[in-house]
Amino acid sequence: MPSRHRFVLTILLAELRASIRDTRLATRLWVIVGGGLLAAYAIGIFAVGAVSRADMLRDSGWVWFAAVPGAMLLSGAGLGWFFGRLASERAHAPFLKVQPLEEARRRGAARFAAHVLGAPLTALDGALVLTLALLVDKPLPVLWWVAATLLSGLAFAAAVHWRVHRSPAAVFEDAGDIRDVDALPSAAIAVLDRRRPAWLGSWAWDLPAGRVRLTARRLLPALALLLAGSGAVIASFVRQTASAGVIVGLLGGLGLFMLTVRFHPLQSPVLRASALGFGRAWLALMRLPLALSAAFFAFTAIPAYAAEPAAWQAPLAGAFGLLLLNGVYAVFAAFFAAAPKLAAFAFLAALALTAYESLEYSRTVFLGLAALVVFLWFRTRRSYRHG
Repeated sequence: MPSRHRFVLTILLAELRASIRDTRLATRLWVIVGGGLLAAYAIGIFAVGAVSRADMLRDSGWVWFAAVPGAMLLSGAGLGWFFGRLASERAHAPFLKVQPLEEARRRGAARFAAHVLGAPLTALDGALVLTLALLVDKPLPVLWWVAATLLSGLAFAAAVHWRVHRSPAAVFEDAGDIRDVDALPSAAIAVLDRRRPAWLGSWAWDLPAGRVRLTARRLLPALALLLAGSGAVIASFVRQTASAGVIVGLLGGLGLFMLTVRFHPLQSPVLRASALGFGRAWLALMRLPLALSAAFFAFTAIPAYAAEPAAWQAPLAGAFGLLLLNGVYAVFAAFFAAAPKLAAFAFLAALALTAYESLEYSRTVFLGLAALVVFLWFRTRRSYRHG
């Protein structure tokens, strides 16, 4: 076997070992089975809707010349980014640094591994377009299938190439410079994080001495949220309505909570072997993200109330909704403690499916979401103590 292929095989086996180690096999099987059933249900809904609107979909030019190509490009680029990052990280893993491999060979092997992992999913993109074309009796369905597969594959290859060649070696080599804590400005969070149980938030985010380093990666999203919140406040005063500030505060607060909450310490043997209960640990890990989320909501909701004092129910309802959504996401994030992106996807998919089904079955559908949250809570609590 050529050395390049042996190296690719090493990457894939290392990823398999890491996946099994980070997520328990039973949980992974439950996610695959449950996610597969939900995906099949969603595909069934899509197929029925496509057949019922076949004439409109078949004759709409914007669907086939704008929506479908755009979806293929976005899907391919997203898959390429994900698998390119995955392969690049494994190619520069610490256990491979001792190997006498040139940087060009590492990157080439990472590209090859990313294409091996992601090729089936790009082919699935084209298969979905082919299925849609057959359902609505679109002329030349094979041509649309080939075009969609090519678009997704090109976007995938471009994203993989860009992600792998984003100088990952330089990032790893410069890690020591980034960890030079005296060279970066910081903000202390000891006021919030010293409360018992202490320093769990700093542990979750690997913050040295409980200080947040103000890097560009953290400042740019904060600036974007600040601009969005300021725009909502201005819109509330201009229109004399509280809705703009409350809606932006709710969405921004939820997004900020999702970006900042981390529950991987719940899988640490050190924490699980301690006397700290699951509930207290779960709440302690939520403390800092909840404070940030509440601060952003207050930043937009208080001026919104000032713009329309008669609509005082709107900020209260928004605050309650934000707290409820944060709590629901915290359950998903604790269940998928080692995979925050998967937690965000599962949370958003559950909300979208619940909202869609509520149009037909009214509010009783929310009982199903509540049952799912309770199930995930008790499952995570059990695994915290018993593995």
